[in-house]
Amino acid sequence: MDFTTYSQFRDAALVETERQRIAAMAARREKNAADFKILDRRELSAKSDKDLAEWQSRYDTSEPQWRLAEHEWQRRLTAEQIRATMSSARWQAWFCIFGAIIGSLITLIAEFLAR
Repeated sequence: MDFTTYSQFRDAALVETERQRIAAMAARREKNAADFKILDRRELSAKSDKDLAEWQSRYDTSEPQWRLAEHEWQRRLTAEQIRATMSSARWQAWFCIFGAIIGSLITLIAEFLAR
């Protein structure tokens, strides 16, 4: 076997394989672009975490569907943080109100005893 001939054969095979890979990638991107046009963002917010992760894994990080899923994850995280903050703020408000009432009662009692 002539090394130059084998090298040429191998190079031609690699070029053809690369062309096929690029063609398959272009077809996939075209299909994903068509899917993106009919995508409703409300569908993403209705998906469970598991379903959203599965849906996101179908797309490359450079595709808009992946980016939308990433924004959905950020939206969910922000909503969860807001809920936690509001719950904490409510308890803090109640403690503040009870503290003010107790402080007022102690002041009244101290003034009454000081007479």
